[in-house]
Amino acid sequence: HCPNIDYWVSLRHCLRMRQYCMVIEISVLSKGT
Repeated sequence: HCPNIDYWVSLRHCLRMRQYCMVIEISVLSKGT
C-alpha cells in the first residue's frame, strides 16, 4: 500500500510529540482496517 502524504507529515510531527504519536498510529491503524 502506498504511503499517504498526510501520514508521513503526521509521522514527522509525531517524532516531536511522542504521546501524540500514539494517537496518530491508532488513527492510521483504524483507517487501514
